[in-house]
Amino acid sequence: MKILGVDSGATKTKSIIADSEYNLMGLGTGGSGNYHYIGVERARESVKETIDRAIAEAQVEPEDIPYGGFGVGALDTEKDYEVISGFLSDIGYPKERYIVNDVVISHYAVNGGRPGVTVVAGTGSIAYGTDQSGENCRVGGWGWVIGDEGSGSYAAVRGLHEASKAWDGRGRPTMLTELASEHFDLDVPREIISKVQKSDLPEDVASFAVRMTEAAAQGDEVAMRIIDEGCEELATLATTVVERLGMESPVSVGSVGGFATDDLVFKKFEEKVKNKIPGAEILEPISNPVIGSVALVMEKIGEEVSVEDLRDLDSEIKNRLE
Repeated sequence: MKILGVDSGATKTKSIIADSEYNLMGLGTGGSGNYHYIGVERARESVKETIDRAIAEAQVEPEDIPYGGFGVGALDTEKDYEVISGFLSDIGYPKERYIVNDVVISHYAVNGGRPGVTVVAGTGSIAYGTDQSGENCRVGGWGWVIGDEGSGSYAAVRGLHEASKAWDGRGRPTMLTELASEHFDLDVPREIISKVQKSDLPEDVASFAVRMTEAAAQGDEVAMRIIDEGCEELATLATTVVERLGMESPVSVGSVGGFATDDLVFKKFEEKVKNKIPGAEILEPISNPVIGSVALVMEKIGEEVSVEDLRDLDSEIKNRLE
């Protein structure tokens, strides 16, 4: 049996074809699939292109894939579901589709959908958890303008705030000024205004998060403080889920996303979570939450979900993309 898995977020979309033994058969990558940012038509085309690439690499026909799991970052309301399910129907395959918010497939990627908490920290941030009774809770995910604390966008924007202060002479000296000039290819500091404020996509700003962790790793005090405060926010997301669900120790806490998988961020996040949730079991971060869409399908059709095989699949995708 062949399964299509799709993870479509604010920054990029990944599609995979896997079999029921969690073997990777095909992989397709592309840009944002969030229709709030790029519109319905572009979102549909972005998702379809990655699906078609995965199918072509797997050397199968669309009709050979009976099931598909879709994790979509823009799915927050009933209207969102109508829009997203509509353009996925337009694509036409597979016939049986399971569509959820991308934080749900992240949770499946981390622990196969079992009780616990998953924190996503990529371009944005959000947390999701389920308890022993099957109740679930979602916290965060309010978008980069009014929320997404602890995410790559959060770190990047905070870093650029501090860089602008340093350029003016009203903030502490920081290597972020030099890194921002390099990253955004600035001839003079104030060019950052047009390059950042006219950006349509959060990923254009969030890309600076890589430089934030670079500066923090080199001991820049301004960057270190921002990373520390961001990880405190991520740990608070996890704690809030635990409190709202009334979960009892021990609680497993996993993390997903490009920002979360950075070694410095993960270690700081682990420290913060253990301080806030005594006895928490911290799981190793997952690089490719798209694997959770395969686990979602497996559960829906009554098959056993293997966390070990999921992590092997994650490693295989990671190696392919490096």
